[in-house]
Amino acid sequence: MSEVDSLFDQAYKLHVVDENHREAIVLCRRALAIEPNNYRIRVFLGMLLGDYGSPDEVDEARVHFLAAIKGAERVSMFCTDWPEEAAIHHLGVWEIARKHELAASLFFLIDYLVCGNDSSYRYLINILQDKNIELSQEIQSLLGRVRGMRAFASADAESSETD
Repeated sequence: MSEVDSLFDQAYKLHVVDENHREAIVLCRRALAIEPNNYRIRVFLGMLLGDYGSPDEVDEARVHFLAAIKGAERVSMFCTDWPEEAAIHHLGVWEIARKHELAASLFFLIDYLVCGNDSSYRYLINILQDKNIELSQEIQSLLGRVRGMRAFASADAESSETD
């Protein structure tokens, strides 16, 4: 295991098990000093800073999400089962926390369309329901169709794998 992987594992444990978020932030910063373009560390650090940082660190969180997205080697890095690695989704969460509904909606929409992230879908639907947007119903209907098509395609793919 590399030193960066070890630091990430320690930071994750500090965050989840020990709830020592400040020390987790310190370890992530140390890991980034070693490997500045590490997507996973950048997203995790951004998430920690956004949730537990000082006001300046909360602003810094956005920088880490954008740097992770910009430096990603492939689009598949955005689509993960680990919430701590979902840079586009966390960028949407960061924006919605600052009441930037339009920016948040766009990030959630991108994340949902690219990755099928159900959490981004729910955020987007909630934003649309909260706003009196003329096209809100049409957008929700279209997203529901896309969601249904995704589920059908997923079930169809699983069925063909077992045949």
